[in-house]
Amino acid sequence: MKNNENNIISIKIQGLDYSYNTDTHYEKDGHIYCKTCNEQIDGEPVELINTKFIFTKACKCDQERKRLDRGKRKTEQNSGHQEKMFCREKSGKLHICKL
Repeated sequence: MKNNENNIISIKIQGLDYSYNTDTHYEKDGHIYCKTCNEQIDGEPVELINTKFIFTKACKCDQERKRLDRGKRKTEQNSGHQEKMFCREKSGKLHICKL
């Protein structure tokens, strides 16, 4: 089944419905893979409250993207703390501000 609006396809994996984006992923031998790093993203079926689900695993490039984003956010947070702790006088000198 295909949803042309978002290039989303729904297929059966081990009898369960699983949807993926054809722009970023592809199907091979009944599993879904990332087009960039070719890593399998569909996990093993898990039963929760008498219903089976297939969860999506983060591929290598998704993990790297998350790692870089965390580092960027941490850097932004640290620079924000620095701005709160130090004030610049009109002369350009830095001094510690009262928080």
